[in-house]
Amino acid sequence: MADLYNAVLESNLDSEIAYITSSDRRENQQKFLDEKGFPAGELYTSLRNKKAQISKLIREKKPTEVILITDNKRGSTVELNDLKSVAELSAVQVHTFVRALWTTKGNKGEPLAQDQYGFATPLDIALVLSDLGTPLLPELKVAEIMEKHVPNMLKEMAYYLSGRKLHRDQFYGKDRYFESWQSCEVL
Repeated sequence: MADLYNAVLESNLDSEIAYITSSDRRENQQKFLDEKGFPAGELYTSLRNKKAQISKLIREKKPTEVILITDNKRGSTVELNDLKSVAELSAVQVHTFVRALWTTKGNKGEPLAQDQYGFATPLDIALVLSDLGTPLLPELKVAEIMEKHVPNMLKEMAYYLSGRKLHRDQFYGKDRYFESWQSCEVL
């Protein structure tokens, strides 16, 4: 995922990134971002209302295009879908990507809202941005991301398909593409 974020920023030098989370573990969040190679950006933690913080940033920064990335845990997709009214008022094109981690059974996760893109890996986001023709991620960057990650992703998939579990010390590089408990039913 860090490669995707870095590629977007390298392709859009005047862009900024912000990390917004409801977690109150700021040090853990920052450590994760640093260890995984995510680009520098403001980290907002302990937020129970992410929509308010995102709205504030949109009003302050006045971007023309925004990428929002979340998972489908209860409340996340609806909260970000509600941002459309803010984005429309400020003429911002918003691309919302929802990582399909949680099953919608048993009230753990929720289905995608209209105009949200589901994804399982960062490659999905790169391909959608490419298909949309947005200048946020040029074709060359998409090709670089795919060349680097597809072989490792296929190795990981083969490992899971063989019935084995992948332990944390068996990652192929810094990224882990799939969780053994992950449900992609909303895709």
